[in-house]
This record gives sequence, structure tokens and C-alpha cells, in this order.
Amino acid sequence: MSGVAGETNNRSGRITAIRNQVSKSGTETNQVLDVAHTVESGETILTGEQGLTEMKSNDRTTVRLGEKTGASYDSQNRKIKLVQGTLVVDAPSDGGPLVIEVGGVTYTLHPNDKQPQVSQSDLRNRDTSSSKKEKAADTQSSK
Repeated sequence: MSGVAGETNNRSGRITAIRNQVSKSGTETNQVLDVAHTVESGETILTGEQGLTEMKSNDRTTVRLGEKTGASYDSQNRKIKLVQGTLVVDAPSDGGPLVIEVGGVTYTLHPNDKQPQVSQSDLRNRDTSSSKKEKAADTQSSK
């Protein structure tokens, strides 16, 4: 990876290293990024073939994206959304919970000094109690 950038502001992260093709998704085209680019909340960063990048936020969280990866990082809410590919996260234990969303599943990491804790919620197949009751009623009426 090449290049190093300075500190970030309170609402964003900053690209601190890039290797090969790295861009951000736009409405019509992707814009190639350089070291020191400020990553705004919700902005999706994309790496290409053999592309790698590193983002750092003001709370000392570091997010590294591997090749052919798409991800966004909201440093204010400490939330990472992985669209595709691979990532590595290094987050300080004093920064509070870190949320990672992958394919409709949300993982909340609760780091502490002794043992990291992870909670998970799956948003893909949630049934409300009313839909469960309707399914039960349909099953009984078909008997």
C-alpha cells in the first residue's frame, strides 16, 4: 500500500492507503480515489482486481478492504456495510459497539478488555406475530 494521510474529522473516515484500483460508487460512474480522500457517511468504496485500501476514522478504527470488495463505513455510528468481498477491522475497545452488516445479517461487536462479545440479528426472514398467526390459521383451515 502506498501513502499515508492525516487525521479525520468527527463525521467521516479518511483513505490512508491505496493499492491498484480503488473508487467510490457514484450515481452514474465510479470516481477513482486517492489517499487522503474523505469517506462520507454512506459512501460505498470499491476495490478492483488486486485492489486494496485502508480507511481510518477519528476513533482509531481501521477498516481494510481486500480486492473486489464494496463496503461503506459510517464512522459517526460505527457501522460497516459489506456489499461484497472481504474486510478486516481493527477497532479500539474503548470506542463502543461496532456494527457490521453483511447480506441482511447485522452483527454488533461489543469489545471489552476481557472477552469480545457478538450479538446477531437476521433481518432477512423476520416473521411478525400476526403473520405467524395467519400461517397457523391457514394450516388449520386446510385440514
